[in-house]
Amino acid sequence: MLDAKVLQLHPARGFLERLKGLAFSRRLEGNRGLWFPDCRSVHTLTMTFPIDIVFLGASLVPVRTEHAVPPGRILWCPAAASIVELQAGYIRGNPGYADLIRAAVDRIQ
Repeated sequence: MLDAKVLQLHPARGFLERLKGLAFSRRLEGNRGLWFPDCRSVHTLTMTFPIDIVFLGASLVPVRTEHAVPPGRILWCPAAASIVELQAGYIRGNPGYADLIRAAVDRIQ
């Protein structure tokens, strides 16, 4: 059994995975998220719930964070190398979120 603090990220690598993202999901579990490698922009156009978004630089350090982004938005960050989508409130609820993200990405790379 995984520790509740262990973040589990699913890599969205292929075109269809990236296109779908969280579009048809009803919600996002507290310790789960999506990681979009080689990505600088993201949208919440077809989503039905808000999410936290973390734009990561090449060294997996956050270069921008957005809290509780509602449906119907498009965001981009030229400095980003990848993006993580998380349950709304995850960033504020986990002060060490950057380390948790880095560890999760390291496990799937």
